[in-house]
Amino acid sequence: MTCKGICLLKGTVINGTVTLSWYKTTPLFERNEQDEFSEFSVYRKCADDFTFGSDYEEFFCGMLPESSDLIYCGPVECSNNRKYLFHDKQVEIGKVYVYFVKSRTMPAVGPVPLKIRDPEIWWSYETLKSRLLQLQQDYPAIVNLQTCGRTVEGREIFSLKVGAGTTVLGLAGAMHPGEAGPELIISALEQVLHESPAMLEKCAIAVIPSVNLDPRERLVQGNPWYLRKNSAGVDLNRNFPVNWENVDQSYGLSTDDPDSGTYRGAFPASEPEVKAVMRFFADSKPAVIFSFHALAGICDIPAIGAGSVDQSDSEFYERSKRFVNAYGTGLHPELKPDDNWLAFSGTGGSLLRWAWQELRIPAFDLELSMTIAPEALLKCRIDHTDCDLLKEYSIRHSRAIINILSCLN
Repeated sequence: MTCKGICLLKGTVINGTVTLSWYKTTPLFERNEQDEFSEFSVYRKCADDFTFGSDYEEFFCGMLPESSDLIYCGPVECSNNRKYLFHDKQVEIGKVYVYFVKSRTMPAVGPVPLKIRDPEIWWSYETLKSRLLQLQQDYPAIVNLQTCGRTVEGREIFSLKVGAGTTVLGLAGAMHPGEAGPELIISALEQVLHESPAMLEKCAIAVIPSVNLDPRERLVQGNPWYLRKNSAGVDLNRNFPVNWENVDQSYGLSTDDPDSGTYRGAFPASEPEVKAVMRFFADSKPAVIFSFHALAGICDIPAIGAGSVDQSDSEFYERSKRFVNAYGTGLHPELKPDDNWLAFSGTGGSLLRWAWQELRIPAFDLELSMTIAPEALLKCRIDHTDCDLLKEYSIRHSRAIINILSCLN
């Protein structure tokens, strides 16, 4: 059997710098081996053919260092006689890189794939916290920042109450970490507060800008492929305690399969993130909720709702249609409302069905659709959303939010 000199090779991206870390293997550490670790070779390959949303972890399985470039050979500083850190600043935003590391004579370890994401498009947890604190500081009279719970890993789940009114619009972002979230929602709210503060005298907005914070931070720090579940391996949008027992097999996946990307959890509302969302919206009593989905940065209509899938409840259907048409015309003032803007889903365990059954209010997932220009749609699908596109859609969503507030006034 071939021995390896190093183990636990990992990588993170922070502020555009890749940091690789690794350890001496236990046998070599225990015999205080030094010569083998007098120098290391670090290899890097650019994976231009990786596609977010289509390719996943298996894309990198079996990769070998032979086709990679040697970017460093020499000593690396050691801490505690065992751990090593190497920093690579010669990387480009938007690129996916694959790393391998080897000690002096033993085989290379890897691959470690990392994507260098734009911090303006994917906010870190600290950036999110900073932007929320700044929003509260800028509008202290009408922005109330709180914590509504904690994630599996203990991160605070931030919530906002924006406005003085008692009629409330609910917003939720990043229920699935690889989808639209705080970068879009907070930017849109800033536009609303700057341009239409009077709209918030009679109404308010209750917001959880980022629900699934733990794996979202992994995406920010370089995980290249789309992530859907929380740190406990549960799809939060299948974990709500309404129709949870109904097994759904969409996407060729099954919600009762722990290995599935749509796994519903061991029992209803098992996840702390779901409990936090339920408490927050039960307390804030919104008249309608919009949950931001799609891929990597932006979302649009159609709006997927829950409730009377067969439209037998005409009052609920008309109320849903009115809200969706208002949101859609805010997104696309050049378009007339279309019957295709609203669809209904019967998926159990979703925020939508919980809001309908427990709060008796319409709730909608905002997805991707052909109302998005083809070039923008492509950028979003493959994680190439840029600052111009994000700005455009923050303006679109600010108009949509203002339209909903007008409906609620």
